Amino acid sequence: MSKDIIIEYFNSLPEVKRIKELEPFIDNNKKIQDQFERVKASQRAYVLKKESKQDFSLELDLYNKEKEKLFDMPFVEEYLELIDIVHEMLNDLTSIIENQLYKKINGWEITRFTIDLFRFLIFYMKHQRIYQIQIKP
Repeated sequence: MSKDIIIEYFNSLPEVKRIKELEPFIDNNKKIQDQFERVKASQRAYVLKKESKQDFSLELDLYNKEKEKLFDMPFVEEYLELIDIVHEMLNDLTSIIENQLYKKINGWEITRFTIDLFRFLIFYMKHQRIYQIQIKP
Protein backbone atom coordinates (compact mmCIF):
# COMPACT_ATOMS: atom_id res chain seq x y z
CA MET A 1 0.00 0.00 0.00
CA SER A 2 1.57 3.27 -1.02
CA LYS A 3 1.83 6.38 1.08
CA ASP A 4 -0.18 8.27 -1.56
CA ILE A 5 -3.20 6.06 -0.91
CA ILE A 6 -2.94 6.65 2.84
CA ILE A 7 -2.57 10.41 2.35
CA GLU A 8 -5.49 10.43 -0.06
CA TYR A 9 -7.60 8.49 2.45
CA PHE A 10 -6.82 10.88 5.31
CA ASN A 11 -7.44 13.91 3.11
CA SER A 12 -10.86 12.50 2.22
CA LEU A 13 -11.96 12.13 5.85
CA PRO A 14 -14.77 14.52 6.83
CA GLU A 15 -12.78 15.47 9.95
CA VAL A 16 -9.76 16.52 7.89
CA LYS A 17 -11.92 18.39 5.39
CA ARG A 18 -13.60 20.29 8.21
CA ILE A 19 -10.22 21.11 9.81
CA LYS A 20 -9.10 22.58 6.49
CA GLU A 21 -12.29 24.65 6.33
CA LEU A 22 -11.81 25.99 9.86
CA GLU A 23 -8.06 26.70 9.77
CA PRO A 24 -8.18 29.94 7.76
CA PHE A 25 -11.02 31.26 9.91
CA ILE A 26 -9.18 30.50 13.16
CA ASP A 27 -5.75 31.60 11.91
CA ASN A 28 -7.03 34.93 10.59
CA ASN A 29 -9.43 35.81 13.42
CA LYS A 30 -7.82 38.50 15.58
CA LYS A 31 -10.16 37.91 18.54
CA ILE A 32 -9.32 34.20 18.60
CA GLN A 33 -5.59 34.88 18.25
CA ASP A 34 -5.69 37.51 21.03
CA GLN A 35 -7.56 35.15 23.35
CA PHE A 36 -5.09 32.38 22.52
CA GLU A 37 -2.24 34.71 23.56
CA ARG A 38 -4.04 35.41 26.86
CA VAL A 39 -4.37 31.66 27.42
CA LYS A 40 -0.66 31.16 26.78
CA ALA A 41 0.29 34.03 29.12
CA SER A 42 -1.93 32.73 31.92
CA GLN A 43 -0.56 29.22 31.38
CA ARG A 44 3.02 30.49 31.66
CA ALA A 45 2.18 32.30 34.92
CA TYR A 46 0.49 29.17 36.28
CA VAL A 47 3.41 26.89 35.36
CA LEU A 48 6.00 29.29 36.81
CA LYS A 49 4.17 29.43 40.14
CA LYS A 50 3.64 25.68 40.19
CA GLU A 51 7.29 24.92 39.35
CA SER A 52 8.51 27.28 42.05
CA LYS A 53 6.36 25.42 44.58
CA GLN A 54 4.27 28.52 45.33
CA ASP A 55 0.51 28.72 45.70
CA PHE A 56 -0.77 28.69 42.13
CA SER A 57 -4.54 28.51 42.72
CA LEU A 58 -5.22 32.05 41.43
CA GLU A 59 -3.12 31.47 38.33
CA LEU A 60 -4.82 28.15 37.70
CA ASP A 61 -8.26 29.76 38.03
CA LEU A 62 -7.27 32.53 35.60
CA TYR A 63 -5.84 29.99 33.16
CA ASN A 64 -9.05 27.91 33.26
CA LYS A 65 -11.21 31.02 32.76
CA GLU A 66 -9.13 32.22 29.82
CA LYS A 67 -9.18 28.74 28.29
CA GLU A 68 -12.97 28.58 28.70
CA LYS A 69 -13.32 31.93 26.96
CA LEU A 70 -11.25 30.57 24.08
CA PHE A 71 -13.40 27.44 23.81
CA ASP A 72 -16.55 29.58 23.79
CA MET A 73 -15.39 31.35 20.64
CA PRO A 74 -16.86 30.19 17.33
CA PHE A 75 -15.44 26.93 15.98
CA VAL A 76 -12.47 26.68 18.39
CA GLU A 77 -13.71 23.73 20.44
CA GLU A 78 -14.85 21.89 17.32
CA TYR A 79 -11.49 22.53 15.66
CA LEU A 80 -9.50 21.24 18.64
CA GLU A 81 -11.72 18.18 18.99
CA LEU A 82 -11.27 17.35 15.31
CA ILE A 83 -7.50 17.74 15.64
CA ASP A 84 -7.60 15.27 18.55
CA ILE A 85 -9.63 12.73 16.57
CA VAL A 86 -7.32 12.86 13.55
CA HIS A 87 -4.27 12.69 15.81
CA GLU A 88 -5.60 9.49 17.41
CA MET A 89 -6.29 8.00 14.00
CA LEU A 90 -2.73 8.76 12.90
CA ASN A 91 -1.37 7.24 16.11
CA ASP A 92 -3.36 4.07 15.45
CA LEU A 93 -2.08 3.87 11.89
CA THR A 94 1.47 4.42 13.11
CA SER A 95 1.06 1.54 15.58
CA ILE A 96 -0.14 -0.76 12.81
CA ILE A 97 2.86 0.13 10.64
CA GLU A 98 5.30 -0.24 13.55
CA ASN A 99 3.87 -3.64 14.46
CA GLN A 100 4.17 -4.88 10.89
CA LEU A 101 7.76 -3.64 10.62
CA TYR A 102 8.65 -5.21 13.95
CA LYS A 103 7.20 -8.54 12.84
CA LYS A 104 9.05 -8.38 9.54
CA ILE A 105 12.39 -7.47 11.16
CA ASN A 106 12.10 -10.29 13.68
CA GLY A 107 11.16 -12.83 11.02
CA TRP A 108 7.74 -13.61 12.41
CA GLU A 109 5.05 -14.87 10.14
CA ILE A 110 3.08 -11.81 9.23
CA THR A 111 -0.30 -11.08 7.82
CA ARG A 112 -0.46 -8.76 4.92
CA PHE A 113 -0.08 -5.09 5.83
CA THR A 114 -3.02 -4.24 3.62
CA ILE A 115 -5.34 -6.49 5.64
CA ASP A 116 -4.43 -4.67 8.87
CA LEU A 117 -4.76 -1.33 7.16
CA PHE A 118 -8.12 -2.35 5.74
CA ARG A 119 -9.32 -3.34 9.23
CA PHE A 120 -8.12 0.01 10.52
CA LEU A 121 -10.00 1.90 7.81
CA ILE A 122 -13.21 -0.07 8.35
CA PHE A 123 -13.04 0.53 12.10
CA TYR A 124 -12.79 4.28 11.65
CA MET A 125 -15.40 4.38 8.93
CA LYS A 126 -17.81 2.64 11.30
CA HIS A 127 -16.90 4.83 14.27
CA GLN A 128 -16.57 8.18 12.56
CA ARG A 129 -18.04 11.09 14.37
CA ILE A 130 -20.23 13.16 12.17
CA TYR A 131 -20.21 16.85 12.98
CA GLN A 132 -23.09 19.02 12.07
CA ILE A 133 -21.85 22.09 10.32
CA GLN A 134 -23.80 25.02 11.74
CA ILE A 135 -22.26 28.00 10.01
CA LYS A 136 -19.54 28.08 7.44
CA PRO A 137 -16.88 30.72 8.06
